[in-house]
Amino acid sequence: MVRLPKTEHHSGRGERLVPIFDELLAPIEKCDHAAPEGARAIITLYRDAGVNLRTQFQKILRRAGVEEWPRLFHAMRATRQTELARVLPIDHVCRIMGNSPLIASRHYLSMSAEDYEQARIALPQILPQQVQEPAGNDGKRTKQNRPKNAKNPGKTEVFALSGMDDTGLEPVTSTMSTWRSNQLS
Repeated sequence: MVRLPKTEHHSGRGERLVPIFDELLAPIEKCDHAAPEGARAIITLYRDAGVNLRTQFQKILRRAGVEEWPRLFHAMRATRQTELARVLPIDHVCRIMGNSPLIASRHYLSMSAEDYEQARIALPQILPQQVQEPAGNDGKRTKQNRPKNAKNPGKTEVFALSGMDDTGLEPVTSTMSTWRSNQLS
């Protein structure tokens, strides 16, 4: 159970049940076994509101020889939300994480290089199923009213939008341009 000071003034929104993920269970159980009998908290270090957790975390990373990444705590939260979104419905993930699908999509969910690769591979398999053939005069699809592919008359033509370059309709984001430059090199 996690206390939620930001929302506790709303009825029924002062706490949230959060699962303990497998990779955290053993260290938490170790702390629990080491805690004094009757202790209310198993992690007692840095509980003072005046302690800067970021500074402490940076010291731990330096001692461990791990390079610091941007937005330390946000990045960890975003990573877990993205991992959960791959295996659970987004409304369930948002209940666990304490945000909405809109906030998740704007600030937390991300795509990896593997996700882009899967999309690139899946698109040719999905696209033929998605192309709608025009209906004939009687509303039925016929071979006569399908656009023909000049190179292969047995296949339906898929037309590209004229004047569109290979970046597509959406503006290129820094993540996409980095991924794209990696793919082109």
